Amino acid sequence: MTSRDVLIGMLIGWASFGIRLDKVDDSTRPTTIYITVPEHSEEHDVDGNEMSGSHLAKRIKETLQESTKVEFIVKFKINKGQMWTKENSRQVLKSDLSGY
Repeated sequence: MTSRDVLIGMLIGWASFGIRLDKVDDSTRPTTIYITVPEHSEEHDVDGNEMSGSHLAKRIKETLQESTKVEFIVKFKINKGQMWTKENSRQVLKSDLSGY
């Protein structure tokens, strides 16, 4: 299993928050990860922050770096108009993520 596989496995865990992995560029150092995040979400963190947009992208970057002790660049796009719901999360958790 490569570090890329580990990275993708960790990002799958974030799929229930509405992130979509667009690309991993590991030809550069640090590795650059391209993701799309929802503009809004029903999910909130323990501090009451909405788990969407730039806040969600920042949380993903922090979690990846803390877990792997490797620096990443996270570039993101906001899926304008998307409201991520608890039902969306349930559907993702039920789905087959093999194509992620």
